[in-house]
Amino acid sequence: MKKQVLFTVFFISVNLLIFGQNIIHSNKIFYTGNNASVYCLKGTAVTLNSSGKLISGVLSRDQIFYNGKNGSVYCTKGTNVTFYETGKVMSAKLSRDQIFYNGKNGSVYCTKGTNVTFYETGKVKSAKLSRDQIFYNGRNGSVYCTKGTNVTFYETGNVETAVLSRNQIFYAAGNKSRKFNKGDIVNFYENGFIR
Repeated sequence: MKKQVLFTVFFISVNLLIFGQNIIHSNKIFYTGNNASVYCLKGTAVTLNSSGKLISGVLSRDQIFYNGKNGSVYCTKGTNVTFYETGKVMSAKLSRDQIFYNGKNGSVYCTKGTNVTFYETGKVKSAKLSRDQIFYNGRNGSVYCTKGTNVTFYETGNVETAVLSRNQIFYAAGNKSRKFNKGDIVNFYENGFIR
C-alpha cells in the first residue's frame, strides 16, 4: 500500500513539471495543436496543455502562423503569443500592419506593434485600427471608427465597442435614438442596439 501511494505522488509531481507553466533555460521549439513549430525564448515561461502542446510562450524570433481563412498572423520576436487547443492563434503582437477578414464586415486593418485577439474561428475579436474604418452593424447601419483606437467585435462580426471618428446617431431597444459625438466610446449589444 505504501509503495503505491509513493508512486502516485511521484507521478503527480512529474506531471506538474512537464505540463502547465515552466521556465525554459535555453531557446526551444514547441508545437501547437496543429503541429506548428514555435521558437520560444530562453528564460521565459511557456504553458503547455495536458498533451504537451504549447498554449503560450514568448517568441525567440519573428514568426508567421497560419490562422485559417484569415491567412497568416505575423508575430513579433520577444512577445507572448497564445494559442487555442486547435493551434490557431488566440492573441499576438503584430510585427507589421495586417489586414484580417472579419465575416460580413469585410476587412479589419490592424496596426503593427499592437496586440490582436482572435476567436477560434480566426475572426478578429479585438484590434487597434491602422486607419479610420466603417463597419456595418445591423440595425444601426454603419459605425465610423477612429484610426489608432481599439475596436472589439462579436464573433458574428458586429461591433461590440468602438471609438467614433464622427458624430453619429444610434438606436436602442424600442427605437429610442441617442446622439454620440466624434471621439465617444460606444458599446453595442450583438443585435446592433446601443447599451
